[in-house]
Amino acid sequence: MKKLIVYTVLGMLVLSSCGKKESFIEPSATRTIESNSSSITLNNYAFIKSADVYATQVEQKTDAIRFHSSFDVNNHKSAGNLAFEITSVAKTLKTGDYMLSSENEQAVIKYISNGITWKSSMGHQKGSIFKILSSKDLEAASGYVKEATVQVNCFLYNAKGENIPFTCITQIKF
Repeated sequence: MKKLIVYTVLGMLVLSSCGKKESFIEPSATRTIESNSSSITLNNYAFIKSADVYATQVEQKTDAIRFHSSFDVNNHKSAGNLAFEITSVAKTLKTGDYMLSSENEQAVIKYISNGITWKSSMGHQKGSIFKILSSKDLEAASGYVKEATVQVNCFLYNAKGENIPFTCITQIKF
């Protein structure tokens, strides 16, 4: 009787470990963190902002507005520049989901390190996310017009087609 129970439990474990395999690369799952702390991971290495200083631009287009923001990051082994570009046809920075793909660039992430450019728009983004969790206007004295908290989970690609995973929950300013 004990052998039957052991074999039954083992059989259930084997069957439960079998699952449908996807044929595409999908970023790992992330969850929304309700805090002001920053979490930036590139190629599975944690990075921090070098300083809370942003190079920004708000560009008015005929049918949209484009927000640009970039800042330096490092992890004491390597450093680079991380840039966000968000295009909004609503002409304001609204909270919610944005498309992150090479076909419809509502949001583009770019990372430059050691002369190599990695971009979200250079490869597929099936299963990726880009969310603006919060957005607020800033006082003119701050030097910026908006601050947003973003959550991103995607891949960045170089010119050779190689990819690195990128995840973050961080504040950006425009």
